[in-house]
Amino acid sequence: MLTNILIGCFLPWMVSIHWIRKQPLLFLLITPATIAISMLFNTIGFYFNFWNMRPYIQANETIAGMPFDFGIYPVIASFMVYTIHRVNTHPIPFISLYFSVDDFI
Repeated sequence: MLTNILIGCFLPWMVSIHWIRKQPLLFLLITPATIAISMLFNTIGFYFNFWNMRPYIQANETIAGMPFDFGIYPVIASFMVYTIHRVNTHPIPFISLYFSVDDFI
């Protein structure tokens, strides 16, 4: 669980400090929505046994996925929106890149 917390939550926020300082409003708008969406999908996925995560917690499996819900998923989504806003191009390539990175994790 410590690995999930370090890699899934603390490391992404430490890496993204530079972007947060550049666009704080963007992170304040994107992060809560992304956390809510990722928690919803992870809860559904754990409930229907679409995926499992270690450490396996019998009482509530979603606890093992929470560091990712609060860490890597909002940071990647905010970075995607920041990149689309900054580059000012069509968003489809960036959305497909986001889902590729998200599936890799």
